[in-house]
Amino acid sequence: MIELPVGMRPAWAEIDLDNLAYNVRTVVEHSKPAGVMAVVKANGYGHGAVQVAKVALENGVKWLGVGLVEEAQELRRAGIAAPIHIMSMPLPDQAEAVVRGGFSCAVSDLEVAEALALAARRYGRVAKVQVKVDTGMGRLGVLPQDVLPFVEKLRRLPHLDLIGIYTHFSSADEQDKTYTIAQYETFKRVLRDLHEHGISFSWVHAANSAAVLDTPEFGENLVRPGIILYGLYPSAEVHRDLKLRPVLSLKARLVFVKRIPAGSYVSYGRSFRAAKAMTIAGVPLGYADGWSRLLSDKAEVLLAGRRVPIIGRICMDQFMIAVPPDVDARLGDEVVLIGRQGDEYISAEEVAAHMGTLNYEIICNIGPRIPRVYIKNGRAIAAEKVVQVSYFDD
Repeated sequence: MIELPVGMRPAWAEIDLDNLAYNVRTVVEHSKPAGVMAVVKANGYGHGAVQVAKVALENGVKWLGVGLVEEAQELRRAGIAAPIHIMSMPLPDQAEAVVRGGFSCAVSDLEVAEALALAARRYGRVAKVQVKVDTGMGRLGVLPQDVLPFVEKLRRLPHLDLIGIYTHFSSADEQDKTYTIAQYETFKRVLRDLHEHGISFSWVHAANSAAVLDTPEFGENLVRPGIILYGLYPSAEVHRDLKLRPVLSLKARLVFVKRIPAGSYVSYGRSFRAAKAMTIAGVPLGYADGWSRLLSDKAEVLLAGRRVPIIGRICMDQFMIAVPPDVDARLGDEVVLIGRQGDEYISAEEVAAHMGTLNYEIICNIGPRIPRVYIKNGRAIAAEKVVQVSYFDD
């Protein structure tokens, strides 16, 4: 077991920075000549945005992509000076923060663009924006037929710099690429139309993780990988020619071990009843930490290099496991929820299957109460909790 800080909560996520660096280099090399925007939103997919961003930039990434203004601000406060793009569109009252931070952001609404231009004039700066095109995602973005008139209006706004244009694929992680191809062709038609009117952009991008793997020809001059940087694949249907290394493990230490008699119930609702006398143990994290109640009486964890079942319902702060008769479990023993122990391995995909969801949700849901322990060369080099943002002056 990795040597941990004394007194730290006995439930933590280990983030292997060496595996992260390997994945980043692999994706950067695979994506050439396109540049790479590392997507670090949602606290770096649960891994810790600041540490992930630093490793990504050290290994060839040029841009960072986030989902919120606050996420971009967190990176700036950490001393990260690289270009940061906010992939969601801010509301007008957030324009000032975007301009002051020197971020670029998505625009698909004239009112937002006008607010950005006004804020830029107020601060004597230029607001950097990237036009989002909805080619079939049905989410944020200008519809294809409206892009040209929208861009022409933006070009008339002072203090606004149109540095990029992009779209997002809805189904690139499916084996059938028909819809993704149609989306890309629509995007190319938009680009041709703009070009015919003398309009071009420094940055053009469409490819997410699945497209990076399966349709690298859609890369344009920038790609936006997310999940693959963290060593996970976006679905079971994408190509796995790019060999990735999982970055995150979720672990804990037993906080109690005890014998219970036959007929005893375990946890809320009495969903588990001991058929005979048995040993149970407590694992100190629960649904408040992202370990869902949907895993109750279903999932397994690793103890002493073996799979053992979760018994009873997951509680807010803890859950219980059945200890095999031949395992001498003791207070403080390591339990692995996601990751490897001995010859056994539990993946985020396995956990997701129990919940009827996808690996993205499992790692992103690991909550702020769980310390992130960063591993380099087999040693813990840092342990951090998620940064909390205050909207009020101290």
